[in-house]
Amino acid sequence: MLVKMLHAAGVDVVIDAGANGGRFGEEIREVGWSGPIVSFEPLSEPFTRLHAAADGDALWTAHQFALGDESATATMQIASNAGESSSLLSMRDEHRRAAPGITLVGEESVEVRRLDDLAKDVLPADSQCFLKVDTQGFEGRVVAGAESLIRDRCLGVQLELSLVPMYSEGMSLQDGDDFAARFGFETVSIFPGFTDLTTGRMMQVDAVYMRPGAL
Repeated sequence: MLVKMLHAAGVDVVIDAGANGGRFGEEIREVGWSGPIVSFEPLSEPFTRLHAAADGDALWTAHQFALGDESATATMQIASNAGESSSLLSMRDEHRRAAPGITLVGEESVEVRRLDDLAKDVLPADSQCFLKVDTQGFEGRVVAGAESLIRDRCLGVQLELSLVPMYSEGMSLQDGDDFAARFGFETVSIFPGFTDLTTGRMMQVDAVYMRPGAL
């Protein structure tokens, strides 16, 4: 459904913030997205997998940065589930209770950059973008560092939102509504996300916002 929306809206390039090992890029390739993908993943081990996934694909580039609201060096907590729950933020008890098998196994110093500062060097000139952000509670910081790009060039944005707080920060559904109102988007889809398999309670969703009239 997401790729159908990308095509219908006339998106030129997909920006993949929080790419981990490249699964999102592989999935949209498998279902018909043939345009450019620009992925960002800060941790060394997932980035190695991301680089391998993008290798040989001339329209998929990978950059070893975290995206945020400032240029800095920061310490990232590494999670045991192939890095998928790794975050620049502290994991809350709600996350630990919902997924007791996921533990923190180390730390890594990573480079954080603002997408607005990187855009001219990593995105095709004058391209219309779709920004997907899956950064384990850091979504608000990514948005804050990409405001110009979002306002001027983004036809759509996908954000991971929390129904239950999972990290020391994190955007809620209400925060998603506020984001849409602020930047002039409308909500077009909500995809199920991380769920507590013991209770059945959904903890996170991925919300998709597009420009009015894009679909």
